[in-house]
Amino acid sequence: MQSTGILGTDTRVIQVAATGPAAEPTRLSACPIHTLFRGSGAGVLLGRRLAILATGLVAYLMFVGAFTYAIGFVANLVVPKSIDSGTPGPLVPSLVINGLLLSLFAVQHTIMARPRFKRWLARLVPEAMERSLFVAAASGSLMLLFWQWRPLPDTIWHVDQPLLRWLLIGVSLSGYAIVFAASWMINHFDLFG
Repeated sequence: MQSTGILGTDTRVIQVAATGPAAEPTRLSACPIHTLFRGSGAGVLLGRRLAILATGLVAYLMFVGAFTYAIGFVANLVVPKSIDSGTPGPLVPSLVINGLLLSLFAVQHTIMARPRFKRWLARLVPEAMERSLFVAAASGSLMLLFWQWRPLPDTIWHVDQPLLRWLLIGVSLSGYAIVFAASWMINHFDLFG
């Protein structure tokens, strides 16, 4: 007997050996990931905790990578591809692509922050994993933005004087430092996965 389970996967109905007419069939998902979140034995609980921990660690590492790369990307420092690097293409296609990349980041944040989406996600994964998935998705969309960003053919603004240029870079880096420090005041690890 087949039916549809979480995420539309097929589930198998297995008859449980019992000694009476009250034997109920048990539904088991065919998806191996769902086995981590099913049941209540010590091994299952350990599997759940390890899956949640692994998801949190991956999300946090993705955040650290994206946040660190963002500093160099915006400031044109150290990273191999920055906001101005590469061969500029035509203005309109570059603006459209860059706008879509920024919109993807904004839409992902907007949708995943909604209570309705969180309720839907809670049916698929443990609640403790929800924030980590949000952070991983946000970091992934930023990484896509860095990779696919198109430099513009015209200069928007430029500072020639080295002292003023480094002063502006210092102000920018101070902003990143304030955000990082504020995250520790809130709850850094909870905020970022």
